[in-house]
Amino acid sequence: MFTVGHEYTRDAIHAQLGGSKRACMPTVGGVVVAACLLKAFNPETPQVVLCGTGPSNGLAGVLLATQREAIPFFTRIATGRWVHEGCFEAAEVLTHGARYDTHVARSSREPSSVSRVVLMRLVAA
Repeated sequence: MFTVGHEYTRDAIHAQLGGSKRACMPTVGGVVVAACLLKAFNPETPQVVLCGTGPSNGLAGVLLATQREAIPFFTRIATGRWVHEGCFEAAEVLTHGARYDTHVARSSREPSSVSRVVLMRLVAA
């Protein structure tokens, strides 16, 4: 489906997986189908995902944290260019504590904009 290290557009990702072309974690039928993240907001991606607090980002974070399906991860390297990092699944969820604080502090985000930290595990490269 996708090759690790290759570049894709959001249109190409959407054509294969569906979901929103703009969402960080597009969903289909209540399942997160991909992660398309910016290093500016998620500097440790793909191993660590900082989930937002807004209506759609917060829900996607809950879905990611609880679903069993692995999803392809993409990191934006330039406008319109996303590199495939592999397929990852949620391994652990943090909502408070020292480890949570450490991951949030490594980002440029305000702590109040993060609802949870999801630690991811590579399942397919």
